[in-house]
Amino acid sequence: MKPRFRGIFIPTLTTFDDDSEVDFDLLGEMLEFHIAAGVHGLFVLGSTGMGPVMTTEQRVATAEFVMERVRGRLPVIMHAGAADVQTTCRLAQHAQGLGVDAVAVVPPYYFTDHTPWEITAHYKAVATAVNGTPLFLYDNVKYSGWAFTPPTAKALQREVPSLCGMKASYYAQGPLLGYLEAMPGDFAVMSGNSIDLLPATPHGLSGAIPPLTSAIPEICAALWEALEKKDYEQAVPLQKKADDFGRTIGRLGQRFGRSAHREAMRARGFKIKRYPRWPSEELTEEAMQTVADALKATGV
Repeated sequence: MKPRFRGIFIPTLTTFDDDSEVDFDLLGEMLEFHIAAGVHGLFVLGSTGMGPVMTTEQRVATAEFVMERVRGRLPVIMHAGAADVQTTCRLAQHAQGLGVDAVAVVPPYYFTDHTPWEITAHYKAVATAVNGTPLFLYDNVKYSGWAFTPPTAKALQREVPSLCGMKASYYAQGPLLGYLEAMPGDFAVMSGNSIDLLPATPHGLSGAIPPLTSAIPEICAALWEALEKKDYEQAVPLQKKADDFGRTIGRLGQRFGRSAHREAMRARGFKIKRYPRWPSEELTEEAMQTVADALKATGV
């Protein structure tokens, strides 16, 4: 069986007004932009979506807004992970009630000395709370402090059968291929970077949830469609466009943080007041021109 979740699941930016409240009007515009671009799903309230730095009430309201706006037009994976299991379960149950296609859960963060037993217990508790709703493992060691491996992920999936897929963030291709080999055939292994699409899709990669290229969703979607058809003549130049753009945003991110994502979306026409939610540095004129040039090079 092929995994249920396949393709490009764009990690949506949650943008804010000057008071750090969610800018729902702008969020709605961006949702429509991604849907029109032909992406295959949305990954909501993860790191790009600012979920971990939002209040529980803001996360609840944003989840409700997204599901009402999307109206079943494409699958939604809603991230519910929090530092504690109680909040995680509450958010997961709320997402389940909205009819999400899957609930994503990052390992409980801040306390990076969680034992393997505690991590397993955390996911078991969420699975019990949303019995019947698929769970997505949000494997993000950079932010959670917990490092999965293909064997530990496989062991967790045996303990929690409702785990149907994972976002593998910040992995080199060797470990990523290890996940593809270790996990069951109907388990969706999705990369956190579009750079893995061309080399890993022939080995069973189910798609990508790519923050660095979220501003060029049409390129990512077209690349996936070409790979599905094994049209490598079309896929190779699309992959290069995505790689070049992603590297540019990644380099700028080392200097300006998530402001680089904000400027990329501003350059696409979105009047973002605040992103990320915390105070962040404005890009220099030279850096903004770099973003504009990178977008122009993709042809969008």
